[in-house]
Amino acid sequence: MDVLRDLLDKQLIDGRHRDSGRVDTVIFSLREGGPPRLVAIEVGPVALARRIHRGWSARLERWLARFGDGLAKPVRIPVEELDWENGIHVRWDASADPNPTFAWELWWRRHVVAKLPGGGP
Repeated sequence: MDVLRDLLDKQLIDGRHRDSGRVDTVIFSLREGGPPRLVAIEVGPVALARRIHRGWSARLERWLARFGDGLAKPVRIPVEELDWENGIHVRWDASADPNPTFAWELWWRRHVVAKLPGGGP
């Protein structure tokens, strides 16, 4: 399995079959005398920015930290909690509610969209 090709940018589905973002980075552990082992995936804007440029991700992390604790750190999901469905979706079997991958979306909805005309409940 070519992990980078088959896993990066795949849709992440939580245990309730809700879209939870896309796989932004993969984390490997290096083993002496053996191939690298997939340990976890990360989801979030900082993880995605890290793929583009490390300096940008550091700036984005500092900027997001000003708005809340859950926004600045990517959500790391251990590979043991993942289940691949048909090679298309990556299903996350976590039972956390609210889903931590929604932290940015919930913050945006509360602090930006709700203040727009017609954006309130």
